Amino acid sequence: MTSKQIFILETAQLMFAKHGIKAVTMDDIICECGISKRTLYMYFPSKHSLIVKIVESLLTKVEQAFKICPLVSPSAIIELQTFFEEIQKYFAKLTTSFLKDSRVYFLEAYQMLISFLDSKLLPYIAQNIARGKSEYLYRQELDITASAELYVWMLKNLLNDSFLQNECNRSDFIKGLNNFFLKGLLNTYGQKMAIGI
Repeated sequence: MTSKQIFILETAQLMFAKHGIKAVTMDDIICECGISKRTLYMYFPSKHSLIVKIVESLLTKVEQAFKICPLVSPSAIIELQTFFEEIQKYFAKLTTSFLKDSRVYFLEAYQMLISFLDSKLLPYIAQNIARGKSEYLYRQELDITASAELYVWMLKNLLNDSFLQNECNRSDFIKGLNNFFLKGLLNTYGQKMAIGI
């Protein structure tokens, strides 16, 4: 992807996050980016393709965190904390208006997000739980699959919930979910280890 494409994607994503996808026109993006109509349509032939590429780009960054966190983290606790910080940063870009508009008008992009949670996030969380159990940091009686599914289900509900109109609330709820989930995984030894982190 060229620097121009990245600039257009990031600018459009900020505009969509702030005003909603439906409210922002391709002409608005052209004006904000200071580019010609031809340039925009050369990279993104439609608003739909732009939305899909924004979601795809965001999910690629989250997936990169999946790959890096286990390699650089000395324990499952630190790995999950680091990953949760990354996911909070990226999912903060999925504002209520962006999610609502994508769910109503750009279903393909929304379905990409949901599919990603099921096909990529779920196995990653399960892998981390297995690691934490093998390191004797997480409770041994945990059902790995059920615990991972519970986290993904709760995250989906936070992303879907229209009562969270205030973006600060959504961010706080996701942070709270992540803390709640991690603390629920920890055994006594893991809790002692987490205090020092």
